[in-house]
Amino acid sequence: MSTALAKYIDAPLPQPINKGGRPAKYQTAEELQAQVDDYYIWCAELGQVANVAGLAKHLGYSDRASVYDLEAHPKFSHVIKYARLAIESNLVSGLCSGKGWGPGRIFILKNHHGYRDEKHIQQTTRSLSDGPELVSEITRLLRETKLIPQDVVVEADDNQEPGVINMDNTVKSIGYDDE
Repeated sequence: MSTALAKYIDAPLPQPINKGGRPAKYQTAEELQAQVDDYYIWCAELGQVANVAGLAKHLGYSDRASVYDLEAHPKFSHVIKYARLAIESNLVSGLCSGKGWGPGRIFILKNHHGYRDEKHIQQTTRSLSDGPELVSEITRLLRETKLIPQDVVVEADDNQEPGVINMDNTVKSIGYDDE
C-alpha cells in the first residue's frame, strides 16, 4: 500500500458537527410515554383537569409550542397525539357530564382542539310563477311567527300573482308595469 493512501486510512474519522441547541430531553418514545403517564397519574391524584399547558410544564418545557414541536417529530408523534386525544376526551366527557365550568371547556375545545359552532341554514327560492302556493306558504310562516293575525285573509289575485299584506290588513297584488 502506498504511503499516501495509508495516510488517509489511518486518519481519524471526522467528528459529527454540533448543530447547536440543547440536546433532546427525551431520547425514546417510551421515555416520553412514561412521563406522559406520570402526568395523568398526577392529575388524577390531585383532581386536576389534564391540559396541554400542564403537560408541557410536567415534561419540563416552558411553553405549549414545545409539545406541538414534539408532535411534529416522527419518533414522538404518536405519543403526543394520543396524549392530546386523551386531554380532548376528558374535556368532552366533563362537558357532557356537567362537570367543571362548561364555557371554559367549550373555549378550550374550540381554540385548541378544532371544534367549532355550525349553523345549518336551509334556503329555498321560489319564483313569482308559483302564485297561490307561494302565498299560502308565506302566510303559514308569517302566522307561525305571529307576524300576521289569524283572521287576515291572504290570497293571490285573479292573475295568479302573489299578494302582499298592507298594514291595514288588506291584500295588495304585485303587478308588473308594461312600460
